[in-house]
This record gives sequence, C-alpha cells and structure tokens, in this order.
Amino acid sequence: MRAYLVEDLPPELCRRLADFAQERGYASSLDGLFWLPVPESLWSPLQQDHAARCGPYAVSLEIGEDFLRLELLVRARNRLHCECIAPADSATRQALIDRLEDLIAECDLPH
Repeated sequence: MRAYLVEDLPPELCRRLADFAQERGYASSLDGLFWLPVPESLWSPLQQDHAARCGPYAVSLEIGEDFLRLELLVRARNRLHCECIAPADSATRQALIDRLEDLIAECDLPH
C-alpha cells in the first residue's frame, strides 16, 4: 500500500486540520481517520461506471498528534469489495498530495 506521510508537524496544526476535516463532514467512525473525497474528474473509467452503486470515492487521511498519513488507495464509500477500488493513478496521486499540501498551508496560517 502506498501512502504519503508528513511527520513532525506542530500539534496545533494537526488539530486545525482535524477540525477542518470534521467541519466538512469528512470524519469516519474512527477517531483520527477521515475520508478525503476524490473529485469526480479524477475517477477512472471503471469508477465512473460503478459510481451509482459504489461511489462516491475517497481516500483515507489519518491525522495524528504530529503527523498526517494519506493512503493512496481510492476506496468506494458504499462497497467494501469491488474491482473499482484501486490504487490512485499518477495524476490522482499528485492531485491528492497537492490538495493535502494546500490544506496544510491553509491551516498553518495564524488564527
């Protein structure tokens, strides 16, 4: 499994990121785990075909006390097992990493 890990972050920044994710409805049933939506424009053709029964699609984002871990597996939110669940391709991977870096920059601003 591929993941993008950002370590040694200030705990306050991680709290801001968790608050941001919570406010946008990204929370999962597990503390510290969030579902970052994958934009429809990045869905594979198979994911587009399966969207009605399997979608929407998201990747997991774990927010710890001083780290972030973005799992680069695109998951179907409405099914546990399907062929449309797949590792992010290079374009999707880069877009998700860029989005996370943008969120870090946004939440790192003084409040």
